[in-house]
Amino acid sequence: MAGRRSSYNFIDLFAGAGGFSEGFLQCEHNGKSLNFVLASDVNENAELTHVMRYNKQLGMDVDFLRKDITEKDFLENLDEKLDNKVIDVVCGGPPCQSFSLAGRRWRHDMRDYLFRPFLAVVEHLKPKYFVMENVSGILSKQGGKLVGQILRSIRSITDSGSKRTRLYRIEKPILVNASDYGVPQERNRVLFIGCRNDQEIIIDIPPTTREKKVTVLEALHDLEGVGNGDALLGYLRESRRNLPKRLADGRQSSRRKTYAEWSRKGRLVKKLKRRLRKGKLAYAKDFNHVDNPKLAELQNHQSPSHSENIRKRYRIIRKYGGYEESKRELERRGLLSSKKNYKLLRKNKPSPTVMTIPDDLIHYSSDRTLTVRELARLQSFDDSFVFQGNRTTGGVRRGKETPQYTLVGNAVPPLLARAIGTEIVKKIE
Repeated sequence: MAGRRSSYNFIDLFAGAGGFSEGFLQCEHNGKSLNFVLASDVNENAELTHVMRYNKQLGMDVDFLRKDITEKDFLENLDEKLDNKVIDVVCGGPPCQSFSLAGRRWRHDMRDYLFRPFLAVVEHLKPKYFVMENVSGILSKQGGKLVGQILRSIRSITDSGSKRTRLYRIEKPILVNASDYGVPQERNRVLFIGCRNDQEIIIDIPPTTREKKVTVLEALHDLEGVGNGDALLGYLRESRRNLPKRLADGRQSSRRKTYAEWSRKGRLVKKLKRRLRKGKLAYAKDFNHVDNPKLAELQNHQSPSHSENIRKRYRIIRKYGGYEESKRELERRGLLSSKKNYKLLRKNKPSPTVMTIPDDLIHYSSDRTLTVRELARLQSFDDSFVFQGNRTTGGVRRGKETPQYTLVGNAVPPLLARAIGTEIVKKIE
């Protein structure tokens, strides 16, 4: 009889920066863990970030398929990359702009149907579990009809036997909020978790934050001090604030690290943490700089360079405690913006949902927006995770490039992915 397996292979589709991958690599339960095999995305900067993190920094043998999942030969190319490896878990988050409640929603959008090629991969590989993540707005899209289509498509996947029985079970979509899993951010998401018939069904993801939720101050206090347009390449002396200690699952404890300490020390399983070289972290602007990167103790912590008028606007918003509260004063001074709906961070609460545009959120104690590193903290990425490529883009390049801010804003929070992966690891056989 074959011995019990301890490691289960997963692939990450629509991978982006790698939030799912990062969280899954933090999972371990009773000696069982998840093994990262391949990621896929269409974006070059997603691939660059992946290569620098998993291949260069961690020395892992993980492949990347940069190809549009809707192309006819995607499965053929995927098979070539996988080279007959058995895949136990497929995860991914198809692009969600059309479902988002934060922006304009089109009645019919081709992106609404990217779940179909995702499920085509599932049908092809027949993993034990799959996880498809999206924004909560998908629940009301087309009056709920789209969710019905997705569930029917999942239940229509059958085995290859003569009776063609249903291969996957799913009860209903699971609505989660990232702040319930140790993420310092209110971020509602929907999960479609399919379980193969020979596996235990997953009907919920139990919250891991059992006491107070992680606040913005807990997440960012040791990153304060960066000036307008400045970049910090090393940590300032850590502020000595009386902040709660937390266990690895997000609960409070006087015996463990604060959230900021945890972010600096890292959350990967021990065998991977040992691979992290002490000292400098590597940043590459593009693939030409992979073997000659810029090194620093702290990466991605550069403040945008704001004009004096924009800084005055932020100062007034902070003084009055919010954008709505400050509109009259902003209008009186000629500083009111009709294009923005600014949100001021409340230091003793979780952050609002992190978006892909950097000037949506205003720092709680400085007249500026947030750095990539600060947003990554709010998304629960470790500080050792370096976002590569251009920090931001504008104009015509915005539609073609995926800069660091976009990678951060679109990512699945790793601590949420960790909770999902842990539930899978507990049940998978």
